[in-house]
Amino acid sequence: MERTPGFRFEGSGDRELFAVNRTDCESKCINEESFKCRSCSFDRAGSVCRLSRETRAMNPAGFMTDANSDYMENLCLSGSDLCSATALILEAGKELEGAYERDLFTVRDFKDCSDKCIHSLTERGFMCRSFLYYDKSKTCVLYPDDPVGDAEGPDIQKPLKSSSGDLYRLFCGTSDRDALINNLTFECYRRKRLDGPHQAETKSYSFQECLDECMRRYGRDCRSVEYSSRYQSCRFSSYDGGMKPSLVDDDFYDYYEFKWCTYFERLLLSSPLHLAA
Repeated sequence: MERTPGFRFEGSGDRELFAVNRTDCESKCINEESFKCRSCSFDRAGSVCRLSRETRAMNPAGFMTDANSDYMENLCLSGSDLCSATALILEAGKELEGAYERDLFTVRDFKDCSDKCIHSLTERGFMCRSFLYYDKSKTCVLYPDDPVGDAEGPDIQKPLKSSSGDLYRLFCGTSDRDALINNLTFECYRRKRLDGPHQAETKSYSFQECLDECMRRYGRDCRSVEYSSRYQSCRFSSYDGGMKPSLVDDDFYDYYEFKWCTYFERLLLSSPLHLAA
């Protein structure tokens, strides 16, 4: 179990039980048989153990400060149970500002860096949640944290600074629909929204829920989503990929553009051989 003191997590469909202490709560999560317990929270004041199918990465809005609680993630699960599909959220030209770095490598290429992060739990003994890749120097930096999150607003300060590299945040999917986004990259445009009509808008309590709904309705035809945790608003768009849509500033929305071809497919499409064909 990976423990984060001073926080609790509330997800959808959680189960609450009595626990003698934090160790007892962890044991209940590991041995839960009715569903895959991915995280748990123990409230020392009320001796309440809350078991959840989700983690803070799946539903950042459910992760809250609480001096009487400890939050734990179940790292005893297999990789496929912990995260059945992995997508990457690209923060282009950005890196984390602060002491977050865990490991640094010289790698062969982007895929080598991505694989080191995705397989860090089994190969390096910690959960990598984001990584920084410098294409020019082939340098890879792994972070055990994703402090960026999905909250937005004029008073929300993101620990990001300009960089000659690109920051990639791991997005962990667990529903059947999330198989569509496995190995997908979508680029995040902070405090932006689409300037124009949307195909649909719905209420969502988390970015994960917003993405799931887009996959349920449109599958690979979903081209972009924009999400506001402030308004619990999720908007879908499906422009045809021809002319890039215009974006306008909005402190309470983040815009995510789907890149349905993989990183290596994009390299192939931009290669001189392909362009000459």
